[in-house]
This record gives sequence, structure tokens and C-alpha cells, in this order.
Amino acid sequence: MVDAAERRDDSGWVSRGGGATDRLGQLRDEAAHLVEAILEGEGATSVQARRAAFAGRSDDPAVAHYVDVVRRHAYRVTDEDVARLRAEGLDDDAIFELTVAAALGAGTERLDAGLSLLGPEE
Repeated sequence: MVDAAERRDDSGWVSRGGGATDRLGQLRDEAAHLVEAILEGEGATSVQARRAAFAGRSDDPAVAHYVDVVRRHAYRVTDEDVARLRAEGLDDDAIFELTVAAALGAGTERLDAGLSLLGPEE
């Protein structure tokens, strides 16, 4: 039951007076949980490799190029980029994980930038 101090918005979220602030806090929490699951969970790649891709780095030049393309211009990823990674010994699971980590890193940076425009966390 929602009391007088609470209200349910169109998305189904219940806010307690704070409205948008509560939703932003929950969004930040959910984004942090997603990042943790992707970077810290079990996988075909190491935690270090996923963290590096998330941050836009890699010691391997082929992976570094791929991560840069995914983070800045994902629509430009080509079959040749993926073939280059396979030639370096990465399998499809590893390529997928690096892709997700790189895209999530770029998306998180953009989300943080957008949320920072809405004001500080409370």
C-alpha cells in the first residue's frame, strides 16, 4: 500500500517525497550492480582484461584498437576487426565479454556525465 507521502509514477516506481532524486539514486545503484556483475563475474576473460576494456585500455594492440572502436564508434566495428581478434587467439566468448565491457565503460561515462548535469547525489 502506498501512503500519502508516497506516490507511484508511470514507470511503476514508488517515490517517497524525493521523486526524481529517489529514481536517480536507484538508477545509480542499479548501474553500479550491473558494472560489478560484468567486470567481476566469472567469464572467459580475466577480470583484469574486462576492467581494462571498461576503461578503454589493453596491452594487446589488436584488442586496444577494437576496444577504442567499440567505445567511440561501435557502428564501425567490422568483420575484419573481429577476425583480427580471433587471429590473436580470442574466441567468441572472450570477444563478446570485451565488447560488453568496453561498451559498458563508454555508456557508464556518458551516464555519469548526464547525471552530473542533474546535480549532486544526495
